[in-house]
Amino acid sequence: TRRMNIRDVLPFFDGKKVNLARALGISKAAVGQWPNGELPELHAIRIKYEILPEAFGNAPKQSGRKSKAA
Repeated sequence: TRRMNIRDVLPFFDGKKVNLARALGISKAAVGQWPNGELPELHAIRIKYEILPEAFGNAPKQSGRKSKAA
């Protein structure tokens, strides 16, 4: 399986590594240390399922029920 690369996700963060780093709660320097721009697996999973699920087809399914206002 192809690993997620920084080029895949930077467009969602205005093309800035600092914005990606903030979203992940890490430093920009840490992002710069990824070999060949490949995201570590844990960060890739967080982006795919927690931070940007809609961008990767992983958005939560809607139940079809409307929530009632309190």
